[in-house]
Amino acid sequence: MLLNYQTMICELTGLDVSNASLLDEATAAAEAMAMSYSLANGKRNKCFVSNSIFPQTIDVVKTRAEALDIELVFGEVADFPWDQADQFASAIVQTPDRLGNMNDFSELFDRFRENKVKSVVVQDILSNAIAKPAGEMGADIAVGSVQRFGIPMGFGGPHPAYLACKDEFKRKMPGRVIGVSKDVHGNPAYRMAMQTREQHIRRDKATSNICTAQALLANMSALFGIWHGPQGLKDISTRIRFRAELLQTQLSKMGIKIVTDEENFFDTLAIDVVASDLSSADSVLAEFHKFGINLNKIDESTVGISMNEYTTIKDLAELIEIFAILKEMAPEENDEPYLDANFHDAVSYRGMPPALKRQGEYMT
Repeated sequence: MLLNYQTMICELTGLDVSNASLLDEATAAAEAMAMSYSLANGKRNKCFVSNSIFPQTIDVVKTRAEALDIELVFGEVADFPWDQADQFASAIVQTPDRLGNMNDFSELFDRFRENKVKSVVVQDILSNAIAKPAGEMGADIAVGSVQRFGIPMGFGGPHPAYLACKDEFKRKMPGRVIGVSKDVHGNPAYRMAMQTREQHIRRDKATSNICTAQALLANMSALFGIWHGPQGLKDISTRIRFRAELLQTQLSKMGIKIVTDEENFFDTLAIDVVASDLSSADSVLAEFHKFGINLNKIDESTVGISMNEYTTIKDLAELIEIFAILKEMAPEENDEPYLDANFHDAVSYRGMPPALKRQGEYMT
């Protein structure tokens, strides 16, 4: 099953090698940073971190960088200090990012490669069913959470993480890799083919000292992938993107200011509540809490809403109704002026913009 998991991750990311899971998304990003530092043989001690990655990931990367004496440089991707590129071992970016924006980093990764900077992308594995994966963008390393593949939220964890990379970097990959060997009778035998040996012996030389994987959860996510298959995963991803589109269209009509890019998004919309005349993020969150709904507080003036495979049209109608109450547009009974009569078909499905669409097949 772990071999199935690795195969699924390689197929979805479009990269050559995957390990048998890691602890969680934030640690996986820190592992990728450490791995890149190790690949540079300690000659490059800087790592660029995009401002738009999740705050919990930034926190873990900071802690790991401190221990390894790696200097972190934070900033917008467009402001990468190219004049100092020879000092950077890696750069970490994310898609979709904390504001829900999807990005195609192909040109950026080409430039990183020219400057021998390892490109690390944190990517939502479910989005890869319809969006351009790390491999098609030319990324060196891809990491992320696999929670969306049939793993319960579990009050925040545990959730398996994936780490996949190009074949040339596999010797520095943290964690365990399952391979196919032969037993004494010549039959296929599945076994641990590779593990960072230094994890147990020369610890100061190790890529990673974390021995913990999430093998049970990796098995569950692999079963989820097998059960749904490539078309099933594509259907789930398409449905999620469609729900986000519906919500975007309806909220925009109500004068709600959405800061997520108009086209380049997958499952998340970020809303500027101040520009939408809705007081503050805290007051909006408090109103939604009354209905048992959690939104994401991005900052004092921004909240995020994310769709998942369970989000229904009824859920969307409830979200819109609460925003209508906040905007003092709430309808009289049996009157819903803020909802299109043909709400289900309120937009013709636009889907991923052509530049962000996945080209290759997967899990065939």
